[in-house]
Amino acid sequence: HGDYKKFRGSPAGFWEVLNQEKETGFMIQTINKDLDYGNIILEGFVQTKSFFLLNQAELYKKSNVYLKKILLDFSKNKKIFFIKKIKKGKIYETPKIYNQLKYIAQTIQVLVKKIFLNKYNFKLALFKISNINSPLIINNDKKKFLADPFLINHKNKYYCFAEEYDHIKKKGHIVYINLDNQEPNKKIVLEENFHLSFPYIFKFKNNFFMCPDSSDISEIRLYKSTNFPLKWKFYKTIKKNINSVDNIIFKKNNLWWLFTNIDRSNSQDFSHDLSIFFSKEGPLTNNWKSHPQNPIKINSIESRNAGLIFEKKKVIRVSQEQGFDNYGENINFHEIKILNKKVYAEKKIKNKNYFRIKKTLNDSDIHHFSKINNKIIVD
Repeated sequence: HGDYKKFRGSPAGFWEVLNQEKETGFMIQTINKDLDYGNIILEGFVQTKSFFLLNQAELYKKSNVYLKKILLDFSKNKKIFFIKKIKKGKIYETPKIYNQLKYIAQTIQVLVKKIFLNKYNFKLALFKISNINSPLIINNDKKKFLADPFLINHKNKYYCFAEEYDHIKKKGHIVYINLDNQEPNKKIVLEENFHLSFPYIFKFKNNFFMCPDSSDISEIRLYKSTNFPLKWKFYKTIKKNINSVDNIIFKKNNLWWLFTNIDRSNSQDFSHDLSIFFSKEGPLTNNWKSHPQNPIKINSIESRNAGLIFEKKKVIRVSQEQGFDNYGENINFHEIKILNKKVYAEKKIKNKNYFRIKKTLNDSDIHHFSKINNKIIVD
């Protein structure tokens, strides 16, 4: 339990909290005489939690899920492949008194921050690429915040859909934001008695479908537009008994693909596991096949979906980057290089417009990114 390139030894999960690392690593290995440096079968990275014992408990719980998967695969006579090892890190032992005092002081600061600061009050900023220094800020209503915005271009008109979270009801609903006015107005277009967010929209056979996050009921659902953009109706459930969020559906290489972030440990942490499913029968089926590489990534800095960009023939997956005790601190961009039924590969790329946006917004945390033509919206 620990990133072998940085932290070997013990106690598991402590040094990452003390150093306020963004992620805490683990590896599954065949044991040899070298401490925490055997032949590595799998490694993963989960978001570092605020407190040592919490971080340790979550690390054990999450890593055990993947140990179980390795054992089940091995029992089915699947081949085991080893990861190339990098230079091993320092060995850590029981923290000294000054390390413990530093941890106590940091913990007090974290507690004060949690008690007195309001978190997760995202708002939206709309940019034109030609004038990134002058964004349109879409502010929140009282006791609510906006997040997860998606831009849609239909008949030469731009539409925006987003989550609006209600602090009083403690759940989100989906709103449509009219961008034609100088002061954008919004209207609730989809609300359930459970939380909804991440209103990803795709078109199939001239109909618009929305696949919002409906993880509260452990389903992946589709809603069909009956009068775009204002009216949506439940269409069907395409996956049941799945604890996942931030679903993205698109067509590529004559197959339909579903990218999602699964919580396999029932810890309500969706930030580190990216998994892929594919369908030969179109996007409305409930017959989605799991990709043989699943989970594609176990990494809280690059796994969780934060949007999808289509640029010419390129498909770019946007991902969230979690910080130390900070959800949605940053985003990254990944060009999908290989996507077929056997292999998935992506390459991390830079986005000049994003760096300009960060500068304009005084390096604020950004958690989501949507781009169509010359327009970009972030939260």
